Amino acid sequence: MTDQRVSELFRGADPGDGPALPEGYAERLVAVGRRGVRRRRALGGSVVLVVLLAVGLLGLGPLPSRSPQPATAVTGVSLPDRLAPFSFRTGTIGDAPLDRAVMIFEYGSGETINVWQRLALGADGNSYRQLDGIPPGTPWLLTADGRAVVTTEASRATSAFTVLDLSTGLRHQFRLPAPVAVALLASSPDGRYVAYSATPYQGSSSVIGEVEQTARERGTLTLLDLTDGRTTTVTGVEAVSAAAFSPDGGSLAVQSGAETWIVDRAGQRLRRVATPGGFVLAPRVAWSPDGRLLAVQPKDSFSGTGASDPYEVRFVDAVADAPVPPPVSAEQLLGWRSPDRVLALTLDGISELPLRGGDPVVLTRPDRGNSCEYHMQPCLALEIRAATALLPTLTVRSGDDPDRGPWPAPVRQVVAVGSLLAAALAGVLVWRSRPRWSRAGQRGRMVLAKRRR
Repeated sequence: MTDQRVSELFRGADPGDGPALPEGYAERLVAVGRRGVRRRRALGGSVVLVVLLAVGLLGLGPLPSRSPQPATAVTGVSLPDRLAPFSFRTGTIGDAPLDRAVMIFEYGSGETINVWQRLALGADGNSYRQLDGIPPGTPWLLTADGRAVVTTEASRATSAFTVLDLSTGLRHQFRLPAPVAVALLASSPDGRYVAYSATPYQGSSSVIGEVEQTARERGTLTLLDLTDGRTTTVTGVEAVSAAAFSPDGGSLAVQSGAETWIVDRAGQRLRRVATPGGFVLAPRVAWSPDGRLLAVQPKDSFSGTGASDPYEVRFVDAVADAPVPPPVSAEQLLGWRSPDRVLALTLDGISELPLRGGDPVVLTRPDRGNSCEYHMQPCLALEIRAATALLPTLTVRSGDDPDRGPWPAPVRQVVAVGSLLAAALAGVLVWRSRPRWSRAGQRGRMVLAKRRR
């Protein structure tokens, strides 16, 4: 439109009204105009490129520090009323530590595409972080105070425990006197001691869980002190497949073969606990906060041996032969809210179950949308572990607007590459628009040449 108006002005002008144009004037005028256009294009393209690169490299938040700083202390402990949807943009503990974790779980789907994350849910009930540096299949244990995760070897004997500090994102190792097969069993309420079963083991195994199962079948009860890394073998307590610390941390309930015993940390057997036939100690979380009850579950939940309900949880008295609450149905016992209320995984979500009658209260539910496998499948929450010492003061908050931390490095790299490709495409499109300006310049030269004649 502008070119047409300029041409009309030139055609309506009287060539004799003004002095003759200098030689080459039209060519120089067109060249100056085209240089101006190129400069504006270059400036505009540079601005677009800078913006795209900034978006690609920075993502949704600041770049993580190379030396993660200790997380800000959180007052109070909460669960969200629903778990946040799956997101590849969830940051890592190494980039953005948490103060404590109220829960750790595996989240994802493997229906058509195997997409999984091992997530730590912060004590604030709103912060999600991936546990980076822990390969799939690695045995792990969340300490009862929610401040650390202890890991061992999955397919061979363990020569050192690796402890991930959730408040700093840093790792340190506690070496063992000799490599052994290890099964992590339980954490003391103060998070200081970790009970595990250990037995000598040679070679390696490609079968998932075989090394850990060997330790449960033949291992000796052993304690790891997380303050200094010392290990103490509790002699005489063999074939320990499950354990739970007492509320004061001074003794343990252990499943030793087919028997359930109460032992102190020195290994002295205090008393044997009678359990129903086909039932064994509930791992990690069996002991009630008042020290009176022990939770037991079917030995084989798939066959339901010894129980009418394969998910039935029963209770036995750990002190005397006194009446106990009736059984409850739970897919997984997560811990105790009080002496008469437990936290468990049910079909509806994570629920609080009263032991003396009353309806279950659902505290949090998994996301119901198809957020996994690129929005093609719903997500599953598996291998849930709760920080048992934090449960008595637990509250529920809204699950809206979750904090995922800074984007993880792989996501940033993908976005940066995508941004570069978009910038390159924009440059190509700008360059290909040059013929239009060339034609405009040619028309301008023709008009000026006609005027000179």
